[in-house]
This record gives sequence, C-alpha cells and structure tokens, in this order.
Amino acid sequence: MIEGAQDRPPVEETRAYRPLVIGLALLLTIVSLALIWPYVRSAGRPGTAQVGALAPEIRLAQLQAGKPADRASLSSLAGHPVLVNFWATWCVPCKEEFPTIEAKYLQYRDSQQLVVIGINAQSDAGPGAAQQFVKELGATFPVWLDVDASAEQAYRVDALPTSILIDRQGVIRDIVVGGPMTAEQLDRELRKIF
Repeated sequence: MIEGAQDRPPVEETRAYRPLVIGLALLLTIVSLALIWPYVRSAGRPGTAQVGALAPEIRLAQLQAGKPADRASLSSLAGHPVLVNFWATWCVPCKEEFPTIEAKYLQYRDSQQLVVIGINAQSDAGPGAAQQFVKELGATFPVWLDVDASAEQAYRVDALPTSILIDRQGVIRDIVVGGPMTAEQLDRELRKIF
C-alpha cells in the first residue's frame, strides 16, 4: 500500500462531492454579482452634479401612501428625459411651481416620454407631511425621499426649489436654482433635454 493513501477518500467519494462544490461556487458567484450590480450599473457617473456631465446616481425610497417604499434609481430611467425637482413642504416657491411641473409632466409624459421625479428634502417634516403636500397639490409624478441628504449632497442643493434637467443619455443639461418657474421658463428648459 502506498504511504498516505489511507488518508485520502476513494475517488468515487470525491466525485460525489463535485456537484455540490460546483453548485456552491455558482451560488456564491450569483449572490456576489447581485450585490455589486447596482454599483457596476452606475460606474462612470460622477459623485457630484455638473452641467455637461453624467448625472450622479440617485437611489432613494419612493413615497407611497405616506411611507417610504421600495428604492428607485435614476439609472433605471436611462433613455428618458428626466426632470428632478428638489422641494420641501415648507418651501413657498416649491408649492407655487408644483402645479406648473405637474402640467408639463402631463403634457409631455406620453409624447416626449418625460419623467419627473420630485425629491422631498431631508430637512422636511417627514413622509406623512410630504404625502399631504403632494395630495393637496394634485401631483401625480413619483416622489422620492432623501432622508439622509445623499441626493442633495450629490447635486449640491443649497436652495429650494432646485431642478435638474437630464437628457436621454443621462447628461445634465441645466440646473435651475430657485423658483417658482413659469410655464414658459419650464418649456425652455425642457427643450434642452428633448
């Protein structure tokens, strides 16, 4: 008998474990890819907003029935012109421009595939107050919650309202600080992303 042969399992026994090892390796690979995929998709995006550059990624909880719901991401809107509007319930100009944004959203969502995302500022009164604000103003576009101010930091939002206009390729075409925007002003801005 060869020395050390007693310590090794028979060849048949080793082959029996092979499918299990391959299956575990495949499972680990799939789980790893699932965890890093969101970061791979946003690769190449800058950390802060700049006109003429790709828009920084945003991943925020959506407002649904007065509560945070599933997260949504800006990168999932690729191929659509996007208006991102930062607002707060206490902001008077935000309240004044919401009906204008809603009207343009309804006017262009089908013909131009316009997507409007309202981002409720982190310093606001919470999801319940945001839901009440949206309901009172009759807004139908999606609202995302920036509870940790990550989107505000990435887009360097220092004043409300602030609107970011992003073209179909994901490039920021303009940043409008302050408001309220008039219908004519908003039309001029939207032409930059159509």
